[in-house]
Amino acid sequence: MDEVEAIILVDNAQSPMISEPINALKHIVTTGNTSKLHICFTHFDEVKGDNLPTVSDKEGHVVGSLENAIEEIGKKLGANAQRYLTKQMQKDTFFFLGAIHNEIRDNDDYAKEQLCKLVEALLETIIEVEPSETFPIYNGTTAALAIQRAADEYYKRWNSILNLSQDISLKEH
Repeated sequence: MDEVEAIILVDNAQSPMISEPINALKHIVTTGNTSKLHICFTHFDEVKGDNLPTVSDKEGHVVGSLENAIEEIGKKLGANAQRYLTKQMQKDTFFFLGAIHNEIRDNDDYAKEQLCKLVEALLETIIEVEPSETFPIYNGTTAALAIQRAADEYYKRWNSILNLSQDISLKEH
């Protein structure tokens, strides 16, 4: 995870977070990669309920499930873990995707908005490193001494291993 620029955790919006995504969140926090985290909730189109008449209500319901998972992680890993995840949530790095296995229609503004928002968030994580024009500078005396020291250490070790050394204190066991 240290080598990637973004981590996308995908979870089903229809049900509360189960152990696998919670364990993934724990791992992301404990490895110090919270700032790379993006969460995609799939099946958002299937989130239904009498108490969820609007898209905003559905989003709040799904985010509530995430908040419960973060609270559980905080109890197990401590307040800092919970704080890091909550801070990342405040950056609006979660996305609600539904029915994207079907063709997205021109009038499906919400799906388009969420996909564009996801792509834009991922594009922002790309770190372009400008090539630098640096050249190593070697000090001949220092380099020669370092090479000699490394060769001496190499020979000491292998002479000891091969029992060629007179110094018995260096023998391998």
